[in-house]
Amino acid sequence: MHLALQQDYQLNFRRHLYLQHRLPLRLLHRQRRAIADEAIAVLERRSDIHTIITDINMPGSMDGLRLAAAVRDRWPPIKIIVVTGHKPPELDELPSDSLFVAKPYTAERMIAAVNELQ
Repeated sequence: MHLALQQDYQLNFRRHLYLQHRLPLRLLHRQRRAIADEAIAVLERRSDIHTIITDINMPGSMDGLRLAAAVRDRWPPIKIIVVTGHKPPELDELPSDSLFVAKPYTAERMIAAVNELQ
């Protein structure tokens, strides 16, 4: 299983996921201007990504909720975790088969969310 991370998560989280669960990660850095566009491009090129984690608030052509909806429409099997440290989304804003995790969160909480979706 591969995860695509839309946000620049802490190195400890990435290391923990890999060492404890051998989950390879593809990290899309926040410094880029069109993160959602990059995520879509990665998904178009790769068929081994099973879960994405996206922040609602991000720069570029769409926010994390719009990215999640686009992923759900084009790649229904991909699991989606939406995060934010701001106002949580309404339940009807989240795509089916997705989870919301509030920030801040621990590596253990995120791993539990990934496992819950599998």
